[in-house]
Amino acid sequence: MKDCYGFIRRIGLALREHVADKVIVRLDAGFNSGELCDKLENDRIGYVMRLKGNDVIDGLAAPHLEGDQPSDECYHELRYRAKCWSVERRVVLVVVPVPGELFPRHFYLITDLDVEAYPAEQLVNLYRKRGKAEKHFGELNAACSMALSSVLRPKTHYKGRPVVRVPDESEQDESEQEAEIRAENEVLLQVYLLTYQLMHVGRCLMREPDESQISLSTYRERVLKVGARFVQHARNIVIHIAASADAAWEQFWRRYCQLTWITRKRAAKYRVAGFLAVLAGTVWLEGGEHVGLPDLDDSASGS
Repeated sequence: MKDCYGFIRRIGLALREHVADKVIVRLDAGFNSGELCDKLENDRIGYVMRLKGNDVIDGLAAPHLEGDQPSDECYHELRYRAKCWSVERRVVLVVVPVPGELFPRHFYLITDLDVEAYPAEQLVNLYRKRGKAEKHFGELNAACSMALSSVLRPKTHYKGRPVVRVPDESEQDESEQEAEIRAENEVLLQVYLLTYQLMHVGRCLMREPDESQISLSTYRERVLKVGARFVQHARNIVIHIAASADAAWEQFWRRYCQLTWITRKRAAKYRVAGFLAVLAGTVWLEGGEHVGLPDLDDSASGS
């Protein structure tokens, strides 16, 4: 929980300073604790997270679960305080009808968001956007084949190749090895994220206005994994792309040449995009069309 809070606080405070006045995080039930809620509230970082059921809260929800299944999804406001919590908090009971079943499905959400600013239905819709973030994480892992170490020993091989290390590595104590592994993971993760972002920008360039966005796998097959021949001349090198990829590369290269990077000087004009550009290399077309990170209106909410 300590590592989780430190990460959330660092990112949340940076977002609030540069991007948005209010930052909200979405978390699943595994992160739920009274200590984390207290710290997020002290830092004025909003949260909405799943809450595991127990005898007490199930008893509070029981009157709303009696009778026939509702025809539509419905919501009920509850107030609940666990033994380890410092204060009573808002809990939303979500009742989901299941066709063909005798009883509906239900779950709980805990939040510090005001009921007037975030009514129950709006709160549930906000939480369900976690699925989009998890989809991007899955796509990142599938496209980049992330290989981060999760054990307290240095890697001996990486993708089948031996890793060359300092001769006295065997004499390192456990804390030194853990620090080395952590540093390697941080660098590798940043490389993976940069790779993902560059590939995402590339597939955005391939998208037509009336088409849905292609997957990273499709972009890789159409643009990156194609045959080519390099011809070296006296002053330049010419790359001959395979005929099967001519159309894709013509479309990609024409739009790629229109891109311009957001610099710190230009970031004053694009307040949100300027901050994201520093973090993830956001790019824009000369005409102002954004082709980097999508859905800027949701960028202040993280999972």
